[in-house]
Amino acid sequence: EPAHLQLKEQQHGESVQCPGSDEDVMCAGDQCCPRTEESGWKTFPCPTASPGYDKCESPDQPSDPTVTVPVWGTTMAPSPDWQGGQSGCALYEVSELNYDYGGKTLQTVNAAGFSSCCQPCNDYGSGCGGWSYYGGVCYLKPPGQGSFYSNPGRRAGKKVFTPSGANMDLGGRTIKQVQVQFEGQCSAQCTAQPGCGGYSYYQNVCYLKPCGQDFYPHEGRVAAKKC
Repeated sequence: EPAHLQLKEQQHGESVQCPGSDEDVMCAGDQCCPRTEESGWKTFPCPTASPGYDKCESPDQPSDPTVTVPVWGTTMAPSPDWQGGQSGCALYEVSELNYDYGGKTLQTVNAAGFSSCCQPCNDYGSGCGGWSYYGGVCYLKPPGQGSFYSNPGRRAGKKVFTPSGANMDLGGRTIKQVQVQFEGQCSAQCTAQPGCGGYSYYQNVCYLKPCGQDFYPHEGRVAAKKC
């Protein structure tokens, strides 16, 4: 029997990651994976679905040769967007799986995973305050929609920090200095520190600052604040 058929039989019905999606997007057996760019923005069968399973928008697996089919237990590296920087999700509070964010939908954007929703919200401008992700689509939402709420299969994010832009600092005394690997870790450090309202980042150090401070020009720095 051909080796690839043996592998398919061994994996049939097992829980695996959906190709092209975030690491927590799993499927098992006769289920459809979310839309991705590689699948032509169509749902497609789980890698461990029965042969001939035809309940998805596309009957075929993504044809992109760079897409692999990880099996249960494989550890995937986080996407570059998720690791932070003001172009990614560093300025957002992101929910656990099965939570949503309310409000009318401002715009929909196709995406391969929830971590790709932050940049379209940033690009939309101040009118976008967060997003909900489901089935390969980001639903951009207005600010001020309150807390996340339970909704199976969704994941959501909302803006918490306002970015300064490049070469800007945040005034005020430094509450605490924290050594980090990248700027995206500063927002979590600030959220965990009592009395922190923002941060300035420079050369792998977060300088945590109190509320009520203003941005000002300072070469090489970048900052953000939530109050």
